[in-house]
Amino acid sequence: MDFSASSAEKLLRYFEEITKIPRPSGHEEKIADYLEAFLKERNIEYKRDAKHNVFAVLPATEGREGEPAIMLQGHTDMVCEADEGKEWDVMNEGVTLLRDGDWLHADGTTLGGDDGFAVAAMLAFLDGAAPSHPKMEFLFTSDEEVGLGGATAFDFAPVTAKKLVNLDSEEEDTVLVSCAGGMRMDMMLRFDFMDCDGVALKLTIDGLAGGHSGADIHLGRANANRELAKALQTLCRQIRVNLCAFDGGSKDNAITRSASATFAVTDIKKATEILEAYKAEFIESLTDEDKAGVNFTLERVLAPERMLSREDSRRCAEFVSILPYGPLEFNEDLGIVETSANIGIVKLTEEGLSVSMLCRSASDEKLDDVNYIVTSLCIFHGAEKSERNRYPGWAYSKDSALCAEYGDAYEKVFGTRPNVMGIHAGLECGIFKKKAPEMDMISIGANMHDIHTPRERMSISSCERIWKVLLTLIG
Repeated sequence: MDFSASSAEKLLRYFEEITKIPRPSGHEEKIADYLEAFLKERNIEYKRDAKHNVFAVLPATEGREGEPAIMLQGHTDMVCEADEGKEWDVMNEGVTLLRDGDWLHADGTTLGGDDGFAVAAMLAFLDGAAPSHPKMEFLFTSDEEVGLGGATAFDFAPVTAKKLVNLDSEEEDTVLVSCAGGMRMDMMLRFDFMDCDGVALKLTIDGLAGGHSGADIHLGRANANRELAKALQTLCRQIRVNLCAFDGGSKDNAITRSASATFAVTDIKKATEILEAYKAEFIESLTDEDKAGVNFTLERVLAPERMLSREDSRRCAEFVSILPYGPLEFNEDLGIVETSANIGIVKLTEEGLSVSMLCRSASDEKLDDVNYIVTSLCIFHGAEKSERNRYPGWAYSKDSALCAEYGDAYEKVFGTRPNVMGIHAGLECGIFKKKAPEMDMISIGANMHDIHTPRERMSISSCERIWKVLLTLIG
């Protein structure tokens, strides 16, 4: 792709280059190998740890040795989601980059702008894009999308900078100064299966808008896991239903777009009538975004070998449908969601019904409150429960000098000041603030839409503008 006419040519060229590298969360070896080769070739000091975090140092240019160091940071992994029916070997294939006017997107998959923008911007700086700069430190972290694992494991000892610019935001007119913490919860309802008896039907809800379970949770988008469970619950209340399979979601940090369930019934005509009536109510309840692509499909299938009892099937549907979902509390001062929950993955396995949730809050106490509610529901329904990947939030500081400096640089480019906001999503800044309480931090980025979905796209002109702001800030 030709970016030679762009003022952010280096950034965009490196972005295209890294889209070819497979980098799903938990498998960042290949992108780390690329970074290591890049740094070795330029004789740049770096360290790579066992988690595939890469930390690099660029000495100050002549005459700027006495200035405070600044660190740029972003993550190397990406959420890998694809359109239904799209074949994508995420372990061995990158994405196919396409351009539509001002927008870069992928061919039926997530783009990886989150956080490929950061990786590309840092590579451009490391490749000499700024002829004059103070000492710069660069941190490429791994495993961000599944619990901030890279940032958590990173040894902060080599870091000398007291200012950090996180490049993991998606709105050019906004500088973020706080974020939510989070906690993942795993639940299991164990059952004994029985031989299948009856006619088997498969109900699928797909084509929902989906989105980021933090940044998009306030938009009222439906979660396919929860909606499927509610449909099954309606059916269970009126006829005998024996659940054989439930399969929804693959990421707990994405609002589930698709879920399906197979179940046995004795009265196929009655089951069809109930679900057809439910379908009309369900679609009517959706947002316009969800209505635009939703499918509610019922089909007859071959009966599986095993099924759950009628009581256990009802218990499954009730448990998933009653779990907390969506915005639970708002922060009126910042105008954002403060606490939320997402039902990310639901699978009926040989052991039983497995459910994974991601709960977020800027307040540790309120995160504990959600944990208590979910724990109580698990006790009531006889489910086992565990927690993992808990990470802290990042509290707002109104005295941030870096925020003011960035605002000045932004004003030189745009002629206005940026919005100063918090975000209801996990940023690695929360981890870094805990490791280095004295560090002054902001988070910024170029315009991106529909991240964590196959519709993800990134604005080229926005990349150019934010790149100019960064050069102004560093210069």
